[in-house]
Amino acid sequence: MKSRFKLFAKYWVRRLLSATSRFEEGEKPHILLFANRRGGSTLLRDMIYSQPKFNYIDQPFDITHRQYNPFKHLFPKMESSQLISLSNDDESDINNYVNKLLTGNIILRSQWKIWESGYNFSYDRCVVKIVCAKALINWFQNNLENVQVVYLTRHPIPTSLSVMKLGWELSNSAYLNNKAFSQKYLYPETFEFAVRIDETGSLLEKFVLNWCLENLVPLQNWNEANWIKVSYEHIVSSPERSVKYICDKLDLSEPQRMLNTISIPTRTSSPQLRNSLNVLSNHNRISKWMDRIDDVTMNKIQKIFDVFNIDLYNTKSPLPLDSYFWD
Repeated sequence: MKSRFKLFAKYWVRRLLSATSRFEEGEKPHILLFANRRGGSTLLRDMIYSQPKFNYIDQPFDITHRQYNPFKHLFPKMESSQLISLSNDDESDINNYVNKLLTGNIILRSQWKIWESGYNFSYDRCVVKIVCAKALINWFQNNLENVQVVYLTRHPIPTSLSVMKLGWELSNSAYLNNKAFSQKYLYPETFEFAVRIDETGSLLEKFVLNWCLENLVPLQNWNEANWIKVSYEHIVSSPERSVKYICDKLDLSEPQRMLNTISIPTRTSSPQLRNSLNVLSNHNRISKWMDRIDDVTMNKIQKIFDVFNIDLYNTKSPLPLDSYFWD
């Protein structure tokens, strides 16, 4: 665990460098990127940030011990760093907080590497990476002005394996303890099943359950939502098609910059992965996890998908169903 002093020092060094950039009012909407931990969110954030006149804001609601956030008093307290339901006062607080972030009145986890060619000393759009508020994705879309929502998915099994490898925490209890969430989105038998998995399941089963709980709201609202829907698997396996789709939907002008970004591993990737990405085929990059899971475990995980009525992904394929994308 990083010491509090190191997190504090890291924040202020980057905060001072970030202050060299200024916000200029523009007409195009800011982008709110909702995704999972280890779900490709940093990759897609960087792809969008590669475009001219962009800044990024990274996980403004994260209050875990891995991050320092001096503004956490501006939004409601959260169990396991998860925003799940809001009171009227909470809605006002979050609206004000996000608007201050988007207009540069508050600077938090934004671009700071002023020596890099892609740094923008002025910007009129932000891409905001949010991994802990997917249950409120509709609220953000409907209550914030001049924003466009992107929802990024990745298969629950490799996502869970990656989070487990890093030793990060579960957030199941935050959802199961939230009466507003459980009463609205979980049938009694589904709730009981989830509690049983959380208490007696394997660690992988618990993290797959975590994925299902965190993504239940956007998946149940999929057909009615006007978000831009993208999968990590499609970005990796069909980069040209994915980039064209993203640029068209978000009104982005430099697709080649996005393609260049895809081949660069994120900072949380292991050294071994960084060295191997150049030799792995696109298919292997998204399917190699399948060799690590035995049939018994696969059947147990498929049962979780079935109970939650999730068919976007299954245990037979590393890819999501195409019918969910390319609208």
